Amino acid sequence: MQLEAVTAEAARDEWRRIEREIFSVTFAPRARLSPSEWAERHRVLTQGEERGRPWSNDSTPHLVEIMDFVGAPWARKGVVRKSARVGYTEGVIGNVAAWTIAMDPCPMAIIQPSDGEAEQYSKEQVSPLIQMNPEIRDRIGKMGSRSSDSTITYKEFAGGFLSILGSAADKNMRRRSFRRVFVDEVDGMKVDSKEGDPLLRIQKRTDDFEDGVMIVGSTPTTKHESRIDREFEKSDQRYRHLPCPHCDEYQVLEWGGPSEAHGIKWDRELFCRACGLEVDSADEPCPGCGAAPTDEDGRLPVEVKHLPETAHYVCYYCGGRIEESDKEAMARAARWIPTKPGAPFPGWQVDALFSLFHGARWSKLVQEFLDATENASDLQVWWNTVLGRAWEERTKNVELDDLEARAEEFVGPDGTPVDVPDGVGIITAAVDVQGSWLELLVRGWGRGERSWDILHERIHGDPEAAFTWARLEALLTRPYRHVNGRELHIDCAMIDAGAFTTTVYTFVKPRESRRVFAIIGDKTGSQDAPPLKRPSRSNADGVRVFTAGTFRLKDDLVRRLKIQTPGPRYIHLRSYNPDRCNGFDAEYFAQFEAEKKIFRRRKGSREGSWLWVQKRSRNEAIDLHVYNLAAFLALGVGVRADMDAWVEEARRPPEEDDETEREAGRQRSSWATSW
Repeated sequence: MQLEAVTAEAARDEWRRIEREIFSVTFAPRARLSPSEWAERHRVLTQGEERGRPWSNDSTPHLVEIMDFVGAPWARKGVVRKSARVGYTEGVIGNVAAWTIAMDPCPMAIIQPSDGEAEQYSKEQVSPLIQMNPEIRDRIGKMGSRSSDSTITYKEFAGGFLSILGSAADKNMRRRSFRRVFVDEVDGMKVDSKEGDPLLRIQKRTDDFEDGVMIVGSTPTTKHESRIDREFEKSDQRYRHLPCPHCDEYQVLEWGGPSEAHGIKWDRELFCRACGLEVDSADEPCPGCGAAPTDEDGRLPVEVKHLPETAHYVCYYCGGRIEESDKEAMARAARWIPTKPGAPFPGWQVDALFSLFHGARWSKLVQEFLDATENASDLQVWWNTVLGRAWEERTKNVELDDLEARAEEFVGPDGTPVDVPDGVGIITAAVDVQGSWLELLVRGWGRGERSWDILHERIHGDPEAAFTWARLEALLTRPYRHVNGRELHIDCAMIDAGAFTTTVYTFVKPRESRRVFAIIGDKTGSQDAPPLKRPSRSNADGVRVFTAGTFRLKDDLVRRLKIQTPGPRYIHLRSYNPDRCNGFDAEYFAQFEAEKKIFRRRKGSREGSWLWVQKRSRNEAIDLHVYNLAAFLALGVGVRADMDAWVEEARRPPEEDDETEREAGRQRSSWATSW
């Protein structure tokens, strides 16, 4: 009996022990993990080359502080001004949203610029996030099930829900309250004059929660227009400081530029254009053929070969050369330092210069920069998406005195003026139709879109009179003699059809086979309009009419005029010569100051847009240069890419001329197929 009692007592003790263990395991609070810690343990990547692999904070050390800020109980608002290729979408929005579902469930929202983008984001980002991460997959209600209200843009889970919304419609925000809100690409959001700034409306949705937080992230656009840039300016402006491997000084990585001793640098090779020998400098005669620096620009004509694969960083403090292989250790030892401590909320500047992604290698960024400099409109895209900075629109006018001072006459070896100087391979023309005259500007084009004024004439006469157009026809068909003796002809001409439209159409229609076209300016003045639209025949005469994106072309013209050193994209202006009856007079140069670029705000709003505003009555010089740019673009990428061949062909002496070969070359360039 005693043995049985002991056994029963022991059994009860054992049962109580097991019971306590089960209770403690079942009801014990889970370890409190920060978003970055949770991602390190549980997150599976769903995008890019790393898809399916575990998340590693070592790959994006710059995001750890941002992730953990969003999950902090004291956080209310944060701003991230960012470039592409920094992992923000996966690392901040994806990780913190998943952490919220698994560790701290509550109502939350991801806001996209529009309803369409919200649905696309849900399909491409949220759905893979749920399906490929077991830690949250079983917590989300399944779409279509009777027990769940989940849809493409609404995901419910125990303790909360995730809404993926577009910011465009106010109805998306009404009667909604969120504890966490992620606002993505705020610079893409439209401001409705009736509903106001969507960012302010979104922030109000977190007010019902004492610990509500909003994180705003975006790639910036242009200064004064960029909403993320304004928000960042109000923050404590944290920049990533990386230590130099040579002197250990912490610094913000900057692009630098040719005028700066520090920043991203790369090597170049110079080759004498005359003999092809590699030279050390363009300031000295070629040691091979003895070619001397030319009088044209004071430098030896050379071909420059950039070597982006040699990209490296030069330290601001010690001047040491930092290689790409040093970047990983620097990035992981880096730290965020605010420049405005005490600001009401934190803000982080995140860019590709310190990103460890394979697509953000310095060599690749340099190559993209070199490609962007070929086209002025691409440079802003590179600036925004690589450096993560708002594009600074420089509104300073082109100085009239500087333009007149640099005007030059083009002369041959004997000192006499010539029509076409060396370096020109293609000739274009533009015609502006005024009330009592036609104004013609003929321009030459060479390597790197370097260009020269050839002829400027004001043809006085009634634009309705056949005689006036006959004089124009004579100038469009006449030969223009190259300094080497060859005769060149206009390859493409654009005639403004904004006035006397029927007359212009009558003139150009039988001459379209000679690439004489009608052109009009984009009436919207939009800065988003392409530089040159495909030609349209939607008119009663069936005339092919081009549309010029005047905003971007004027921007491009100003950038070209500001280039001070002859080289790619430099504009050679011709000086006045009364003996040659050209129109490069004081009035011609004065017209370059006829328009000014201003930022005009909409009434009652901080939003607005850039506009070109005319300051004086005459501005034909600007229009003529813009339409010449359009004519050059209309020739197509094939002609522009083969500019070296055109320049060399123009240099050949007349006795070597073979008109049949030249015409065949024109056909092979196939300017028309570029459209």
